[in-house]
Amino acid sequence: MVQETVNPSEYPVVPYIGLEHIAREKLKLLGFGKSSDVSSAKYKFNAGDILFGKLRPYFRKLVVAPFDGLCSTDIWVVRSKKEVTQEYLFYSMASQQFIQFVNSGSVGTRMPRAVWDYVSKYELNLPPVVKQIEVAQILCNLDKKVELNHQTVHTLQEIVQTLFKSWFIDFNLVRAEEKKQSNCLSEIVASLLTGDFIESQLTRIPKGWKVERLGNHITVERGISYTGEDLCSENEGIPIHNLNSIYEGGGYKYEGIKYYKGKYNNKNVVVPGDLIVANTEQGFDRLLIGCAAIVPEYFGSIGLCTHHIYKIKIAKSSPFNSYYLFNLINSPHWHSLFSGYSNGTTINMLPKDAFEVPLVVVPPEKLIEKFTKIVQCIQTYEEKLIVESNIVADIRDLLLPKLISDSNK
Repeated sequence: MVQETVNPSEYPVVPYIGLEHIAREKLKLLGFGKSSDVSSAKYKFNAGDILFGKLRPYFRKLVVAPFDGLCSTDIWVVRSKKEVTQEYLFYSMASQQFIQFVNSGSVGTRMPRAVWDYVSKYELNLPPVVKQIEVAQILCNLDKKVELNHQTVHTLQEIVQTLFKSWFIDFNLVRAEEKKQSNCLSEIVASLLTGDFIESQLTRIPKGWKVERLGNHITVERGISYTGEDLCSENEGIPIHNLNSIYEGGGYKYEGIKYYKGKYNNKNVVVPGDLIVANTEQGFDRLLIGCAAIVPEYFGSIGLCTHHIYKIKIAKSSPFNSYYLFNLINSPHWHSLFSGYSNGTTINMLPKDAFEVPLVVVPPEKLIEKFTKIVQCIQTYEEKLIVESNIVADIRDLLLPKLISDSNK
């Protein structure tokens, strides 16, 4: 273990990794912060170092650092010695045998922490270096498939965001019609685009489009309050989408799901395709608050959301749908407007007014339908890739102990 303790003020522009940035069980980095946002002493790490979360080690939070940076002192920085490769050491530390050993020597009840003096006594199965490389390569190839899927999903999301901005914020379809340029729309939809603009309460908008209060189209419902005693394992309850189910900037975070066994009523239920929005954030940077996600099919036909989440219920008479509002809410201009309603002293809270009061542009329903058909196809493929990644990760975890234990044979 490497303990190079530094003051973040000495490294003002480097990435910072806290426990919140490492996924549970997934061997995956969810994101990172900035060293300028933290103040107390931190550990310095280099690209390629193993970062292992020592707080509640049964969460199996560990990753290989993809860059140089600083991390929480609740994260061990581990580098291999000459007789063991870094990649083989990483997968050995990811094995359930190692995690169980670490957990057995942890100190504390509510917030147990691993103890390095105890963990350093773990007997590592150490085959020749050639065999170490072979074992790590098999597992690494599976992780590369997961990462490739992740990058593909990210690219598809960027395509949708670009399309939404072009059609509904920059009005490029209307401008193309104005210049008599060809576009990808059917004749019926294209006939709605006259190429003319009119003044509105917000800005110049295409002729035939409207400006209306968003509250005329939606109702906002807060999720269910719960305690730690209401939470349970996957087999004992139903999925409950929470603040950790939404990425900063928007989008659904599969790793954040929890399971609930307490009481609830029908108004608390969410189903696949429902739109949810974060209404709470511990900081004031508005990175998460006001960000939206769409409930995926992956967790089954029904679920719940916590009180830190709003469920956006769309009126049947509205031309809007979850896919359109998801992209509207997460677009930079509109997110800044909606999240600007937040307030609080220690915790930032978002009132329902943030979505019920503002005026928004209402495009023709046929155009929204055209956009939705495109997005639904992309969304279906994204979820397929995510499910595939979870299966590949499960295969890796099944192979990992056998490959490690048999590596000396």
